[in-house]
Amino acid sequence: MTATFEQLYGTGAIFNTDTLTLEIPLTALAQSGLDAIEPTALETLAAIAKNAHAWLSTNTDETVAADSEVRAFAPTFRNNEDKTQHQYSLNFYTPYTAPTFDPDEVQ
Repeated sequence: MTATFEQLYGTGAIFNTDTLTLEIPLTALAQSGLDAIEPTALETLAAIAKNAHAWLSTNTDETVAADSEVRAFAPTFRNNEDKTQHQYSLNFYTPYTAPTFDPDEVQ
């Protein structure tokens, strides 16, 4: 099974074949809880990881060439403050003969 851009990145996400760009509207990232009007790059990455995890964790059929796991650790100490660490693990499956990770081989 192949996921669509909307399934992994949120409603309205597309790959524009004319400009060869991935377009993800802020409204798509709002599905993950991101509500910043001008999000940082790190906030955007976190929202993408959360959206992808949501889809991967509910589509566990082995025909999907990826899976995801999330863990939370608290309290952790970072930048002189108590924090909660949210760890997202993404696993991609490629043919056994591929000795190095090549995103083109995720099928």
